[in-house]
This record gives sequence, C-alpha cells and structure tokens, in this order.
Amino acid sequence: MANPIPSLPDLERRTSYPIANASGPFDVGFDLYGSGTDYDAWLEVWLNGEKLVAGTQWFLTSPSGPIANLVRPIRDAVVTLAAAGTGDLQIIGAFRPRRTSQLTENRGVSARDFNQIVTTIIAAMREMRDQSSRMLGVPPGETLGMLPGASDRALFSLGFDAEGRLTLQALPSGYPASPFMGDVLGAPDAETVRELLDITVSPDAGSTVAFVNWQNFR
Repeated sequence: MANPIPSLPDLERRTSYPIANASGPFDVGFDLYGSGTDYDAWLEVWLNGEKLVAGTQWFLTSPSGPIANLVRPIRDAVVTLAAAGTGDLQIIGAFRPRRTSQLTENRGVSARDFNQIVTTIIAAMREMRDQSSRMLGVPPGETLGMLPGASDRALFSLGFDAEGRLTLQALPSGYPASPFMGDVLGAPDAETVRELLDITVSPDAGSTVAFVNWQNFR
C-alpha cells in the first residue's frame, strides 16, 4: 500500500549546494510529483548562474528504482552531474503542469488520490510564485507594457520612457570605452595591444594561439 501523501512545507522548492569538483549525487530536497520520465519538465539545475541541460549535463535518479515505476511523490530523488563542477549548484522545482490521466468515473475518490491531485497543484503554484520573485516586476497598479516582436526588437536596447514603462532605444553609434580600453583602442600597433592586454602568443602546430589575461576586463 502506498504511503500517505505528505503535507507541502511552506518553503521554496529549491535546494542549493556549494560544491568543489563534485558531481553528486545531490539530494533534490523536496518531493516530486511529475509523471512519466521527462524530468526536464519537473526541475531546473543551475551551476554558477548557468542553466544545465537535463539528460546531457545532469541526470535524475532514485535509489528506490526506475523513475517511471515509482509511486508519486518521489521523496528520495537525486541529481547527478555529467561532469564534476565547482561553485553554486541550484536545484529548482519547475513543474510543467499537465494532466495525462483522469480518475475513473462513477466511483468514490480516495483521500490519497484527492491529496495527490491537490498537492501537485499547490506544488506547481508554489514554484510559479517563487519563480515570479526572480522576474522583472513593478509595484501594484503599474504595468510594463508589451514589447514588439523579435524582428522589431533586434539591435535595440531596452530602456524606460518618461512614464517609467519599458521601451526600445536605438543603440548609440559608438560605445563608450573604459579608460583602460581607450588605451587599447588607441594603441599604435599590435605589439602595444598585446602588452596592454597581457597576451602571450604560443606557436602550436603551425597556427598561433593567444592566451588573454581576462582580469584586465574587470
């Protein structure tokens, strides 16, 4: 007999780990209600601000058995990275709502079935609420307005008009450069550019490979 559906904690459906050259497995840290095996529609995994690709850069498994065969919710899911990483790892609930099956009609509904349906809905709503806190927003009573299509937005920058609404602005004809980059742009020759950027050049099989000290761009 399946265990009772647990209550849903009043917590963000997110688990974070500071990792150092590690690939896991890392506990998801919250219950998963997704159906099937397309776990890319249940979770997002981020490392140092970069969203990783499910099934390629990270994988979801459970020590209890194959994901497809487990009774929902899955309470012991783990994420494993394809390659060891270092930095800030974030596992975030991101369920794509769908209803792939229905209760059988003309029969009673068990408390477990009812609880699973309602808790799945609430979990998805909590995830959307938490995601909205990471999005651009304005105070109540204000609107940002609709932007034009992609082809009309191309090569424009995003700004605000006199009323504080989003608007498109033409890119300036020239971009301002920092004092350091001004020296680079005004350098008289390639040798001076290499010195300013701290570039070392190494011959490699007949080609030239340049190594740039990117600290100079901070």
